[in-house]
Amino acid sequence: MAYRKEAEQRISISHDRYQRMFNSSFLGITVTDINGQILNANDKWAEMTLYDHDELLNMKIFDILSPESKAAGKVEFKKLRDKDVQDIVLERKYTRKDGSIFWGQLYMTSIRDPETKASNFLGMVHDITEKRLQREAAERAEAMMIHQARQAAMGEMLGNIAHQWRQPLNNLGLIIANIEDAYKYDDLDDQGLFDASHRAKSLIRQMSETIDDFQDFLSPNMDTESFNLEDMLDNVVEMIQDNLNINKITLVRTGRVSGIVEGQKNQLAQAIFNLINNAVDATVSSETEKREIIIRTQMREKQLGEGPIYTASIQVEDHAGGVPENLLHNIFDPYFTTKPKNKGTGLGLYITKSIVENTFNGSVSLTQTPMGPYLKLKFL
Repeated sequence: MAYRKEAEQRISISHDRYQRMFNSSFLGITVTDINGQILNANDKWAEMTLYDHDELLNMKIFDILSPESKAAGKVEFKKLRDKDVQDIVLERKYTRKDGSIFWGQLYMTSIRDPETKASNFLGMVHDITEKRLQREAAERAEAMMIHQARQAAMGEMLGNIAHQWRQPLNNLGLIIANIEDAYKYDDLDDQGLFDASHRAKSLIRQMSETIDDFQDFLSPNMDTESFNLEDMLDNVVEMIQDNLNINKITLVRTGRVSGIVEGQKNQLAQAIFNLINNAVDATVSSETEKREIIIRTQMREKQLGEGPIYTASIQVEDHAGGVPENLLHNIFDPYFTTKPKNKGTGLGLYITKSIVENTFNGSVSLTQTPMGPYLKLKFL
């Protein structure tokens, strides 16, 4: 009897120790059965959900999930129950008793009850609501900056459309004037009318293609596609060519490659457009006699265990004198610009860096040389 009593006392002490550890955890902890019924919950989980222990023991774990998370939660739980996965690690949205929501980082795995030998599931949740809200706020701010940069790019594009349309419109005006003169002096024959009509239609088609090119560039399409790197660069250069001509800037292309790139073409086109546009602005505002911008492209092959990986790089150089040393560490910051007031948003290089790093898993760097700076994009 004494031995039995001592064993029961040891069990009681062990149980009390376990319960204290269970309830002192900074994580919300639950134990559920194979149907998701809550068998036990610690004090932290009750505090996080605002339910008391008795209420929790009459609920399933899915009951605390937010409405939009319930279906996915049941699917994940079924995978764990059916042993398709060993554990679950994910962020999940929960609803408290008062209807408010919180975000939790969930870790759930299967355990075996030492007494009944039944399979149960241990869930541990870390409250990440504040972290999640901060991340969402940062994402909203990032989206706003991208929108502002897009609007600025659209303004640049409209200016380029105006430049590219001016000459065709002048030519159309001349064709119409010639038709009027020929008609007035009774010199308009069928062939002359046909030729004038053909030239006018050709100019209109050219203007329509210009609109299509700019529309493609400004499209919000985020689908991943395979595209030829040089073809994309050709399109960007074509869009900015009139601006180069007006400012008497020569653009030189070297190292042309035939590589195919996988990703969001419009995003990369915007990044390249930003770099060339910056080089144009820098050249125009400088006193350099060498009004030249160089674009160098390169494709390199690296051998890895599973096969070759190709790394592409695009380098944009100018002769505008470079960036002052004390400003180098700021050039990729949002809203930072060296241009005069109202002449720049300070978002071009920031957006370029964001696109290359986040969308193409690449890098952007600036190097100063005696001739001038060059910005280099490098990506897979």
